[in-house]
Amino acid sequence: MTMSIGKLLAAPVACLMLATPAHADPYPSKPIRLIVPFPAGGGTDTVARMMAERLQQSLKQTVVVENRAGAGGTIGTSYAAQAEPDGYTIVLGISATMVMAPFLYPNATYTANQRFAALGQIGTASNMLVVNPAFPAHNLKELVAAARARPGQINYGSWGLGSGGHLCAEILMRAKGITMTHVPYKGTAPELADVLGGTIMVAMVDSTTSAPYVQAGKLRALAACTERSSNLPDVPGLKDEGVSFDSSFWYGLFAPAGTPAPVLSRLREEVGQILKQPAVAARLKDLGIQATNLSPAQFEEVVRRDYAGWGKLIREAGIKAE
Repeated sequence: MTMSIGKLLAAPVACLMLATPAHADPYPSKPIRLIVPFPAGGGTDTVARMMAERLQQSLKQTVVVENRAGAGGTIGTSYAAQAEPDGYTIVLGISATMVMAPFLYPNATYTANQRFAALGQIGTASNMLVVNPAFPAHNLKELVAAARARPGQINYGSWGLGSGGHLCAEILMRAKGITMTHVPYKGTAPELADVLGGTIMVAMVDSTTSAPYVQAGKLRALAACTERSSNLPDVPGLKDEGVSFDSSFWYGLFAPAGTPAPVLSRLREEVGQILKQPAVAARLKDLGIQATNLSPAQFEEVVRRDYAGWGKLIREAGIKAE
């Protein structure tokens, strides 16, 4: 039997084609999920949706925000940690979920530097120590004096046990040698309603939520924890008041550990370019968030530092989210 020269030449090529695996689709080839470990409508959700919109434009692929709330943000964060590390699931992390929660919640079976790779720090933010206008203190010094005169008799609210607001108050009380009684709420909305209505007179509220009420004269801001806030720049930070603490409150984007290096590189590049946009920095400023310009490696160092700093405070104060 004879075979044409063309067929003889084609046979090895056909075998090579069969032996070579198909090239993977270029990333991203399908929608990306951005997990938000808090309910829709809050400050974290607002930041996440802004970043999702920008990423969708730059990646030319759908980015879906998925809210998975509960247990101080640990349910959604744990879910993201266990997701397939393929670049199609990322998570909006804040200092409370990434470096505080592992010390507070038994179900938080992750640590940020072991289970996640940082894509970029979006910015830093402050919590605000506010009082009802009927409360006699007009500055932090007067509040401290009142607390010293009545140890444990002044109640203050936060949006939950082990929340950033709760820990801010612990920093303040330890630094000033005072005692106030913590009233934990299940979220910012009921806490805010009670301090506006005078049920409680003192509260720690995030600057994004509290700023409109402070500007309208419905609340009085005494101090920001720990730095001055970009949307209430005239309110002194605890650091201005001599309270030093080497940790911060921040927002960032993370991918599960094990995500392929080329995918991480693409996501980090896109996030970095988004955060350089003046419109993004302006929007963050309106929300009380100071945009940062850290590399992913620098951000991961911040995460390690804050994990150690917040962990020390939580252990020493004996705080438990029960």
